[in-house]
Amino acid sequence: MDDGIFIEAVWDKDTIPTLVDNHSPSWINKKALEKIKATPTGDSYSTTTADGRNINGEVYEVKNVRIGNATFPSVSVYLIDNGSDRPAAVLGEDVLREGALKIDFKEKKLTLSNKDLDRSGAYEIKSNFNREGISLSVTFRENISEEIYLDIAYNNEVLLPANDFEKILKGRRPGKQQLQFSTPSGSQLIETSLIPDTINIDGKNFPTLLTSNVVATEKLIGLAFFRRFRYMIVDYRNKKLLVADRQEESGADDFRFLKNHDTTIVYSVDEISSEGSEVKVRYVNKFIRKAHWTIFEETGRREVNYEFFSSGTIGVTDKVYKYKTTFNKIESPNDIVLQDSTSYKLNFLGEPQTPLKDNFTNLYSELKANVPFVISENKLSESK
Repeated sequence: MDDGIFIEAVWDKDTIPTLVDNHSPSWINKKALEKIKATPTGDSYSTTTADGRNINGEVYEVKNVRIGNATFPSVSVYLIDNGSDRPAAVLGEDVLREGALKIDFKEKKLTLSNKDLDRSGAYEIKSNFNREGISLSVTFRENISEEIYLDIAYNNEVLLPANDFEKILKGRRPGKQQLQFSTPSGSQLIETSLIPDTINIDGKNFPTLLTSNVVATEKLIGLAFFRRFRYMIVDYRNKKLLVADRQEESGADDFRFLKNHDTTIVYSVDEISSEGSEVKVRYVNKFIRKAHWTIFEETGRREVNYEFFSSGTIGVTDKVYKYKTTFNKIESPNDIVLQDSTSYKLNFLGEPQTPLKDNFTNLYSELKANVPFVISENKLSESK
């Protein structure tokens, strides 16, 4: 799920890797269309993508699309040939709105159903299901409120057009990164502004990463924002958006107030290792600045240090230690040896800015899922 939700869907009789996108109609590219039986409807379409480009073309009908045990008959698709094979096909809102979808981030599992789904531990986030999609009322700093549309095919957190982004900055300097910006019209490498912030949705504060670029025309909240939850449900039948937390906010074990606007919080992260792990995070003026993650294993431990720079770069040092003996027999530092050490840089989205070793496990997405990058005033007052 790191680059979107791709499923193996059978279009007519051919299996095609398909992107799930609630903020788009179903579409297919020319190469994939030539492999399957599809009938021109005689209709045409014209639509505008998130980068402001207008695209148009023909509409086709696919006899059926099958996903697991579910079959969707007579699916209308736009023919979009943007020169890319990824995605080759998109399953859009026109199909998804027939029922509900559950995205389980912990189990990396997608469920589509026209029946009620298991909602244990879930709560509703106020949303508006309308003709344009699913919108959420989001409040930014200075009480600036915007309607932001849910787009699970957008892999970052919150996207804003440049003018709206500037209003929220209020003189703050964002980081700058050259990032890929992809829409059905194509993909381009473009300078992107990024800044961590806190937003309020339905009365609840969430730390997030705001992004913007000069071509963005839509206000979107993407899949990366929802990875902090155990799962999310988009229920079209009942017009509800639901989420379930990975852990309660009280998951922080220890608060130590160091000085004005400087706070250290230690979080337990139990899902990474059966032996446990903890992240010690330093916040300055509510924003994450350093994180030290210790992951305990039966035969050793892994220590990952993150340092967040205002330029939008994250410096990472990742060390693996091995025990010469069993853990309960360790008597001195000589019983622990450094086995491997790696240093590298990431951007705020977790994309490597320096080469990494083959088969190296980058834990940044797990850090984002379990540790807030921005803490609220409530956290500060609890720690005093």
